[in-house]
Amino acid sequence: MMTATNHHGTGGLSQRYLGTTAKLVPPVTPNYKLINTPNGVGSLTNNIEKVEFTQGGTTDNDISVLDNDYTTAWTWHNWDTSAYGKCGPKITFKEEHTIDTIKLITRLDLDSWPYTGNIGFVNSQGNWEYRDASLSTSGRVVTLKLSEPITTKQIQPNISVYPGSGSGKVNISEIKLYEYDSLEKDVDNLFADDLKLSLNSDVTILQRVHHLVLPALTLSLMSFANIALHTRQKLIDVMESEYVLFARARGEDKRSLLHRHGLRNILLPAMTLQFASF
Repeated sequence: MMTATNHHGTGGLSQRYLGTTAKLVPPVTPNYKLINTPNGVGSLTNNIEKVEFTQGGTTDNDISVLDNDYTTAWTWHNWDTSAYGKCGPKITFKEEHTIDTIKLITRLDLDSWPYTGNIGFVNSQGNWEYRDASLSTSGRVVTLKLSEPITTKQIQPNISVYPGSGSGKVNISEIKLYEYDSLEKDVDNLFADDLKLSLNSDVTILQRVHHLVLPALTLSLMSFANIALHTRQKLIDVMESEYVLFARARGEDKRSLLHRHGLRNILLPAMTLQFASF
């Protein structure tokens, strides 16, 4: 608190205000198949030629949504950029990409609740086309996903937020663009139901084996260390047993002892542990 004095006299004590600082921690997003990888903080992300903003919004700089800087952002003047007007940032790639997923990170200092969105793109005829996208949120991350991938050099994500909640304004701090990956759809096509309990009738034996190799190898390697330690200890116990000592006294060489007594006695426990780990 303080006072001020001038030729009229001394004023009363000033008002006292308390404030706290908040740490703005950006959300973590996946880098798998990310097209616009970071190029430092404050610089245009890789593989992007330019970004254009529609008049009517405010932006901290001319690349605020693609600069890997979560303290800069673009903010639209109201709640809608998808339903009644297509006003999201227009992004131009350096070359064509096939895309089905875009992640938008909203401002860390401003609350808003996105509920619908679409993705615009320049089609093969050179015209802008818009497709509805499913929208999901996780904290500050808004994910737009198309039912089918698109191939384009120019793209425009558009979202709308609930006008009566939070700031009621569309805002974007960063945009993450992802190359299409068919793995999820390939796996879905193997099954006849959404719960993935039964395979399609047209799935061949070769396809079954192909998709079985990686999970089987992963599960095997995960338990390899435990099995190796157990097998080593079991072999030591076998080689120090009385019947091996008797066989050694009869004149059997090391190779014969290892093959006839060692391997035969450790093979079954090792295989049991291996299959029990699945």
